Amino acid sequence: MARIACRLIYHSAGTHIQQVYTGLSMLHRSGVIDLTQERGAAQTIRVRAEQHLRDAGGAHARVVLNDRVTVHYDMHDAQEVDARDLDDCDFYVKRSFSRSYVSGLSRGSEKLLPFGLNYHVLPDFADSFAARRALSLLKAPREQVYALREALDAGNRLSFHPRVREFESLPDDALPPRVLFLVTAYDPHDNPDRSAKKIEEREHMNETRAQCIRLLRKELGPVFLGGFNHNEYTLKRYPDCLVSDASITDKKPYIRRLMYHPICIATTGLHGSIGWKFAEYIAAARAVLSERLVYHVPGELTPGRHYLEFASPAECVEQARKLIADHRLRKEIMAANSLYYRAHLRPDALMLNSLLAVMSRAS
Repeated sequence: MARIACRLIYHSAGTHIQQVYTGLSMLHRSGVIDLTQERGAAQTIRVRAEQHLRDAGGAHARVVLNDRVTVHYDMHDAQEVDARDLDDCDFYVKRSFSRSYVSGLSRGSEKLLPFGLNYHVLPDFADSFAARRALSLLKAPREQVYALREALDAGNRLSFHPRVREFESLPDDALPPRVLFLVTAYDPHDNPDRSAKKIEEREHMNETRAQCIRLLRKELGPVFLGGFNHNEYTLKRYPDCLVSDASITDKKPYIRRLMYHPICIATTGLHGSIGWKFAEYIAAARAVLSERLVYHVPGELTPGRHYLEFASPAECVEQARKLIADHRLRKEIMAANSLYYRAHLRPDALMLNSLLAVMSRAS
């Protein structure tokens, strides 16, 4: 296959779009694409949009393929698509891809493709593209230093950063059947412009997570490790659901514990999104329990094969017990997720799949 010429047009150093950057850098390093990049116009705050969409542009980037096809990448949590962005591209690759929402668009639905699972992940190698983006986008010296460490300290010698290798694991079905659920809660009232619908959405999400924590602790005892991280809101609202050690929800200790817990729980994220932890569990080849996925994901990610679904805290406990007791099922899910990761989620595979899907449609 001839190398694909990819021109990345970036304007954001946000964590949601980093997976796209990482995948492109990996493909360039392996010789699959010829990557160039340029800084695009900064995304303005869209003051007339709903509160949760005003700064959504920080999760966006564009890629021009072979100097002729413009692809818009949107990693925002919510399903909404801005018509101006859709009009200004040939194809639009969307993380939170809702088939019903897309089919209801007045125009441009044929441009949209699903992206897949999203998480914050950096390359295993020194990334000169990332270093140049950091110097271009960031002005504060402290921010530049941190971003340059992310880009160039590939061995994590100076500080920990979530690199591809940190999440990857082969299935380890010999692990004792321990259950992990480390999560956060969001203050529904921290923005006065938030709509009543979005306030209610946060309240429901927080309460579901809290009820899961309480019931899992009660029913599973010491085989369960879980709770809310410590922040101003959780300390005040959910003191009984906090993790006992605040440090374990930091990225490095969380990933270390992830590797010793074969059963991991995911709940629906902001705006119905599939959260980062779901992707991290797949990368680590864990046996996953999850609320029903709201959005479509490529690669035939299937309940019963790649994860078990639950619709209530009580069913979450029931499904956790099922995975604890059924070693064969646990092993099968872990193996399926390991294969899915390599074919559909590792950043280079995910980005190549999206590029090839676009090129197939464009031809």
